[in-house]
Amino acid sequence: MMDRNQAADDLQEIRAIMKRTRVAMGRRGGWFMVIGGVMWLLGFLGNHFLEEYLRGYWWGLLNMIFTPLTIGLAIRMGRTGEVRTSIWKPITLFWMILMVYCVVMILVLNIQDEVGFGLFILLCVGLGYAQLGLFGDPKMVFVGVGIIILAVAAYFITPAHFYLAMAFLGGGLLIGSGLWYLRAGR
Repeated sequence: MMDRNQAADDLQEIRAIMKRTRVAMGRRGGWFMVIGGVMWLLGFLGNHFLEEYLRGYWWGLLNMIFTPLTIGLAIRMGRTGEVRTSIWKPITLFWMILMVYCVVMILVLNIQDEVGFGLFILLCVGLGYAQLGLFGDPKMVFVGVGIIILAVAAYFITPAHFYLAMAFLGGGLLIGSGLWYLRAGR
């Protein structure tokens, strides 16, 4: 039978392990937010400044650069991480399902307006971050809600500069949040 002191020591050790895991996950997640934020910054700047026919190519180029970078980072973190976890598989599946849902809804709703298309994707991404925050780090809810609020505000307040606003506000929010997670994870 375990005595009270042993139980208290075990609980303290469990709490320490949980804290190390949360810090490591935040640090890892921070890198993905920074990478995503840089991609948003560059992508939406391209949408604002490039001719319409070049925008698809621009996003394609960014996806060809940032997708392997993200996958490589995930693989590297999985191999060298101080905390082994299987959480990345359901998180990846969650984002894949959300993006499929987003594409299906764009087709069902027949969204053809380029800015409306961008807004809908941003709303899906904001929803994704908020939902992840509900089951993980509650601060992530604020990132998701921030994306949603910024996207809707930019869409209605300055539709002519929607892409520019999302480049700096949305991309900046992700980069800033990611850097905050990285700093807090030290």
